[in-house]
Amino acid sequence: AGTHRGCVALWDIRYPLLAKLWRHSAGAPVDRLATTVTTLPQDTGINGGSSITPSPLIFMGCGLNESSVFDVTNGNCRQCFRALDPALGYTDQQALPQSCLTLPHLQTVELPNNPNRSIASKNGGYATYNNGHLGRGLPGPNTPHNPEPRIMSLMGRIGVSGNQYLITGGSDCVIRYWDFTSPQKCYTVSGLLPGQPSPRFESVPSTNILPSPYASYTSQTQTQKPSHHFYQFNNSLSQLFLCRQYVVPSMNNKQMYSAAYVDGQSPSVLPPPNNAHADAILDLKNVDFPVKGLLSCSRDGIIKLWR
Repeated sequence: AGTHRGCVALWDIRYPLLAKLWRHSAGAPVDRLATTVTTLPQDTGINGGSSITPSPLIFMGCGLNESSVFDVTNGNCRQCFRALDPALGYTDQQALPQSCLTLPHLQTVELPNNPNRSIASKNGGYATYNNGHLGRGLPGPNTPHNPEPRIMSLMGRIGVSGNQYLITGGSDCVIRYWDFTSPQKCYTVSGLLPGQPSPRFESVPSTNILPSPYASYTSQTQTQKPSHHFYQFNNSLSQLFLCRQYVVPSMNNKQMYSAAYVDGQSPSVLPPPNNAHADAILDLKNVDFPVKGLLSCSRDGIIKLWR
């Protein structure tokens, strides 16, 4: 379960009891969660052959227009998909702000032995834990912030074969398709405004990724016995993909309509209408019958089918 303060709680549903608690490094509300046990495309065997043992993974929409995949055994981010602010569309990658090049992390929050005591993380987030129930508690020193835009829906596919992808939608009314293996295979399904340039997707080399202050990655050059906490990454695959969006040109309706004319003659084909959602996208689902497509629904009650 995710909370408004950026916490992710693992519950033992047999009792029920709170078994584990993490806090996202952004401290922002957790808008979407999904779980699975599998391997990612960048995982390779220690000897370069078969894949490593599958790990429990959390797919999370949390932070400023980003979605991430975390390994719950150590809290490390395995993959992050981040859409940049349009004002940074033409900024060189190495000149981007530190927050754009840093991987998020799940920080472990220590649980008190006494279930009636309050839980306090090192980042200042507080909660009450009374008789097995996690509550809001008193406000901490750092109040949670609500970044905009943010990811509010996600769905995807990860397996040993076929396409491996994540589709996200959020408060910016944009649906994006993220491929785990290559930024060249990523694209925007919908959400571009009329006249807006197509976004550009790119990967961040591992040498340019800034380490999280809470991360506990094992150095790739270090040799040790394989375990759940050790990864041998495929260096050709990046852990951080960026989507560069560009500012919409300032054109009024008359200028946009005039731009469709050629040599003063009326165009034979009018520009297609804007079919994007007009409000935050709250859910995404794949459908196979009666036709294959993607269903999306927004906060204004509109459901769309994409083929």
